[in-house]
Amino acid sequence: MKLEEIQSKLREKLDFLSKSDKMNNVNGKSHKNIQEA
Repeated sequence: MKLEEIQSKLREKLDFLSKSDKMNNVNGKSHKNIQEA
């Protein structure tokens, strides 16, 4: 496996993780709002 391939795969994983992290934050915020209401 070439270094370039490894780097691109890592970038994809990081991109995916940051996206799912943002989704979790959004879900957490909406959950708090529901509890407060």
